Amino acid sequence: MANVVLKNAFISIAGNDVSGDGNEGSIEMEIDLQGNTTFGDNTESSIPGLKDWTVNLGFVQNFANAQLDSILFPLFGTVVAFEIRPDAGAVSTSNPKYTGDGVLTSYNPLGGGALGDVVTAGITLRPSKNGAGSSADLARATS
Repeated sequence: MANVVLKNAFISIAGNDVSGDGNEGSIEMEIDLQGNTTFGDNTESSIPGLKDWTVNLGFVQNFANAQLDSILFPLFGTVVAFEIRPDAGAVSTSNPKYTGDGVLTSYNPLGGGALGDVVTAGITLRPSKNGAGSSADLARATS
């Protein structure tokens, strides 16, 4: 699988498969750089510091009983386990899974609020080591 078009991504939040409502997703990873430039250097120099990541997910909102809103609303502000894959198929070298424990820091339950628009929802997850995995690291697996 060389090039990927997101058509059948897998999204699990707190053990709930919410893939059927998903329509957007991104995982952003960064690393802080710590300056180690010293006297006599002509160019600034840095070494890698702490890692950081953010997961942003978008959905077509579903207010029905036991559906998207009733799953996400009580999770706002809590630490949740998540799993995201480019495709709902089996995990493999061409379909890695990204997992972690993240605080659901943002929930927009009523997006796209103009007359005639489809109601959307969005969430943001940020690292936490207070979950079951007891690590703030984002994990990637291919099997």
